[in-house]
Amino acid sequence: MLGCGLMGGGIAQVSAMAGFTASVRDDRIVGLHFFNPVPLMPLVEVIRAVTTSRATFEAAMEFARRLGKEPVVSRDQSGFIVNRLLIPYLLDAARAREGGAGGVADIDRAMQLGCGHPTGPFTLLDFVGLDTTARIAEIMFEEYREACMPLPRSSGGW
Repeated sequence: MLGCGLMGGGIAQVSAMAGFTASVRDDRIVGLHFFNPVPLMPLVEVIRAVTTSRATFEAAMEFARRLGKEPVVSRDQSGFIVNRLLIPYLLDAARAREGGAGGVADIDRAMQLGCGHPTGPFTLLDFVGLDTTARIAEIMFEEYREACMPLPRSSGGW
């Protein structure tokens, strides 16, 4: 078992007590968030948990590089980096359409031409899937309790 935590430890215990060979490996887990389609998208978010060892983290970074990917480090939180920014953007696009800001094709084209995005939010929503987007939004709402993340108030720069 890998990353067993409380439940996994109990499962390993009852398995061993029933005569099965059980081994547990925990404090080494790291997350790798790939993007679809995996063969084409260069990004991998590497998520270092509190219990991730330095050696495991470095091995994950090197693994991503050897796959020909560009790893970036993300904190272990709902949405990581990309979805934390992307999901509110996609939801705002739907709200803009609902509010009459423009048609689907016009909103998509505006974001391509005005912001340099390779695809518009509705084309991306079709690709990601409405069910997947809704589920990620629900998970993020449970953690952050905000429909969209506001800009931080700051007197300085980023």
